Amino acid sequence: MGGFLAFIGMFTFILREGSSLIFAALIWYLFWGGYVPTLDTPEQAYNLAVMAGLIAVIYLAIQALTVVMQPVGQETRYLFDTLLSLVPLAMIGYAATQHINGTTELPYHLVGVLWLFGLAAAADVFINTWIGLKLNKLASDFVTMR
Repeated sequence: MGGFLAFIGMFTFILREGSSLIFAALIWYLFWGGYVPTLDTPEQAYNLAVMAGLIAVIYLAIQALTVVMQPVGQETRYLFDTLLSLVPLAMIGYAATQHINGTTELPYHLVGVLWLFGLAAAADVFINTWIGLKLNKLASDFVTMR
């Protein structure tokens, strides 16, 4: 039973702290790792767009869940989570800069994925960080009122 609880603890740690790094690794694989999807039919292009959207929504859901489940009174944890959330946004910015400069020519479908993942990463950094800091402030105000 202790091994199972240790596994669950490690899994939640990886999910909480590593979801940004996993998302950044996925971004790296899409743009520089040699990912080449077959888009012969409109259905395949649609499936790619749906999968990219699901990945972005799942990433945002995991990040929002970790914000809500953070313990109260740990301001350094919010800073650490914000810095980790900046990693995917930096990868998106680097890919966009390379595409705009003409260094890397992206296919049309990957430009759409770039926009979608960029919006997800930006929403994570701005909205989830703001909500987390606000929840932490409200919780500490509530504790001092009692």
